[in-house]
Amino acid sequence: MHRVVILILILHLTFGCISPKKYHVLQKQNEKLLKKNRMLVRKTDSLFEANNAILNQMTILQNAYDSLLSVHKPITINKQKKTEVAPSVKESKKPDFKQWSDAKYLKANTAKDAAYLSKEEKEFIRLINLCRMNPNLFLDTYLADIKKKTRANMTKYEASLIEYLSNEAPKAVFVPDLELYQGAFCHAKNSGMAGYVGHVRSVYSPSCSSGYFAECCSYGSFEAFEHLINLLVDEGVESLGHRLILMGGYKTVGVSLQPHKTYGTNIVIDLR
Repeated sequence: MHRVVILILILHLTFGCISPKKYHVLQKQNEKLLKKNRMLVRKTDSLFEANNAILNQMTILQNAYDSLLSVHKPITINKQKKTEVAPSVKESKKPDFKQWSDAKYLKANTAKDAAYLSKEEKEFIRLINLCRMNPNLFLDTYLADIKKKTRANMTKYEASLIEYLSNEAPKAVFVPDLELYQGAFCHAKNSGMAGYVGHVRSVYSPSCSSGYFAECCSYGSFEAFEHLINLLVDEGVESLGHRLILMGGYKTVGVSLQPHKTYGTNIVIDLR
């Protein structure tokens, strides 16, 4: 813009069509434009520096997360896309036990009318609600194959799950929430396409909603039941964070099960 003003000045001076007063006015305008231009250049440089700092921080976080994965890797699948699951999941089959036929357990199926959920997503919510409603019965039925193991054949995480559910009081059921589902779906979809593992949304899912209070992610198993048992056992996770979240005091849930290019499937559970 200031170049245009200078050109106008030259033309006017060349042909004698500008007064000294008008020249000084245009000169001041040109100086203001030059000053604004220098300010914009400085702001642009600052934005570039800030952007580089953010990228560097994201790289540090990703490297730190990758180092954690080297210690506790997600469950993997082979080339034939058959699930390689944790020992507890291999020995846990989903039975149809009559103990659950009591009408009161129909309340566990809170997602039955949520048309936006898939069959497996609804099943995940129903199963975790059964576990919350009656932890002891869930242990005696769905986790019977784990419970009947000898201590010598049981991992410490399986042993801790048995002790935990044996002493856990009933909890209120989770109710599905559309907003939480949308955030979970977005992150599961993007993570699956990118082959990403983790909770950081700024990398592959910056546009995904993050209005949840807690989140669980599981990789590698194809069915809702397998994902749930993996999260409850929480093999290799010293804090038992997934187990404690799923059995915690949250009220609403969003669940999305999506394909994952590295591990077959991934499920994201957002809670609030």
